[in-house]
Amino acid sequence: MMKITLLVIMSFAFISNAGEQNLIDCSVVQRVIKPSTDLVLKELRRLEVKHPRTVLAQSILETGHYKSKLTRTHNNLFGFRTAKGYLKFGSWKECCAYYKRWQDRHYKPKNHANYYAFLVDVGYAEDPQYITKVKTIVNEYNR
Repeated sequence: MMKITLLVIMSFAFISNAGEQNLIDCSVVQRVIKPSTDLVLKELRRLEVKHPRTVLAQSILETGHYKSKLTRTHNNLFGFRTAKGYLKFGSWKECCAYYKRWQDRHYKPKNHANYYAFLVDVGYAEDPQYITKVKTIVNEYNR
């Protein structure tokens, strides 16, 4: 196995590969940050998503703690899909931003007793136990 070292200096990086050094432009290098409960919650709050802990629980449930194939291949944390298939996002943060736009279009608090009732009313999930599962996750993370 070959050892590769990455040293970032300002906007350029030196890559050392078995003694050979090359200078590359860091704008080409993208660090892929995988979603985690802390990062997703932080992003949901930054975006001002309503009921961020409930939405976080949805992402955990939909992705199997961010390990599902849909998460890895499509950056889709919420199972968003169309008639043609699952939506694909450039990053998990883009997916969070999409959720925010979706929520802003569809969620009207005055029309629903609570956020769980809203999710049921819009038919968010096919699983009849979806809300119970989301509530369980919310309770686990509120400890």
